[in-house]
Amino acid sequence: MLVTAGLALALPVLVLVLVLVLVRPAAVPQHARLRVLRLPAVHRILPLTVLGMAAAYAPHAFVVPLLDTWASPAAA
Repeated sequence: MLVTAGLALALPVLVLVLVLVLVRPAAVPQHARLRVLRLPAVHRILPLTVLGMAAAYAPHAFVVPLLDTWASPAAA
């Protein structure tokens, strides 16, 4: 039983280490990564993304306290 639990904990770590060691992504210069930000499509879509995230999370901030008042108290 203890060996099975140890393997269950060690196996994901081993797989992660193997992936990081064996799969090396190609080095991409920083200026090449930042060049994407100059594209007009990014200038159009980025503000929409920010507005969409704000539109999704603003109601969440007000609904959660309401749901907390209606829900039963959490178990201690």
